[in-house]
Amino acid sequence: MSCGCNFRRNEDDCITNAGFSYMVLMALKSLGGKASRQQVLFKIKSMFGDHFHQPDKDKLEKNCDGAKKQLLEQGVLQPPNKGYGIWALTEDGRNTLDKRLADLIRTAWVSE
Repeated sequence: MSCGCNFRRNEDDCITNAGFSYMVLMALKSLGGKASRQQVLFKIKSMFGDHFHQPDKDKLEKNCDGAKKQLLEQGVLQPPNKGYGIWALTEDGRNTLDKRLADLIRTAWVSE
């Protein structure tokens, strides 16, 4: 059975929503906790590109934008300042980053 996604670690595993949140947080962590959307997406592609089976740029961006929205709702990311598109960790996000990453990695992949 296929989930229909193009983001796979291998032929049997798909990246979950938690997986995209994990990638966004890892990218932000490596970029010092604050970066533009373009920088975050570039970092994700450079860090995790090998994990994608037939990656699709538009879907990757859409899924990362969805993860950003969830992280905003959870209070992990700050709302963009005047629409300038900077993704930044909140104080709580910085303080709990390692725990959140450990929790997310457990659910980042789902086997079909």
